[in-house]
Amino acid sequence: MNISIASWNINSIRARETSLQKWIVEFNPDIVGLQETKVIDDQFPEEFFYKNGFDVRFFRAKKLQRCLSCF
Repeated sequence: MNISIASWNINSIRARETSLQKWIVEFNPDIVGLQETKVIDDQFPEEFFYKNGFDVRFFRAKKLQRCLSCF
C-alpha cells in the first residue's frame, strides 16, 4: 500500500485557493499538510476538501498563521 503525503507552506490560502485546487487535482495526495493558512475557521474553504474526499483537521498556533492537515 502506497500513501502520498503533500505539504505546502501556502502563506494565505485565500490568495492561493485556485492554485491549491489545481495542485490537489494534479497530484492527488492522500494526505495534505498546509502551513501558514492565515485564515480563521469560518473562512477556510472546507467544502472543496470534503468534495474531494478529505476530512479537515485544524491544528492552531498561537498566531493566526496556523497549520492545517487534511486526511
